[in-house]
Amino acid sequence: MRAMSEQEEVFRAFTARADGHSRDAVVGAAANTMVNTLRQNHKTLGGALDELDDLVGRMKKILAERHYSEDGTRPVHNIIVPPLTRFD
Repeated sequence: MRAMSEQEEVFRAFTARADGHSRDAVVGAAANTMVNTLRQNHKTLGGALDELDDLVGRMKKILAERHYSEDGTRPVHNIIVPPLTRFD
């Protein structure tokens, strides 16, 4: 069995804690985590915004390519814990 990457370990912990909470609570917590991480890692607003733009662009691509059909519709079923999409 392969070892979990650090990103996968954090993702699994976050999804486990998020289970049972509202969509707004989960999205808010994820957004706050991203904002605080960017703030801590960039000395300038420009650097933080550039990285945020890159992350949002990659998130949009992942949504389009992995979670929606070519016609822009999502399958009817919901997956409780989606697969990890690596961001490195």
